[in-house]
Amino acid sequence: NAAAAVNRSSTIGSIEAGKKADIIILEYPSMHFLPYHAAVNIVETVIKNGKIIGE
Repeated sequence: NAAAAVNRSSTIGSIEAGKKADIIILEYPSMHFLPYHAAVNIVETVIKNGKIIGE
């Protein structure tokens, strides 16, 4: 756990209420689709600091 290694696991490093969230949600149902769509933008939603910034 990288956040724990730098003593920041209380604010980042996992998906929990009250923690900062930088997350991308992809259009495809499985990570197995990634190699076949390497040059295509498959990002469905971007969440930065817990706020949706792109859909």
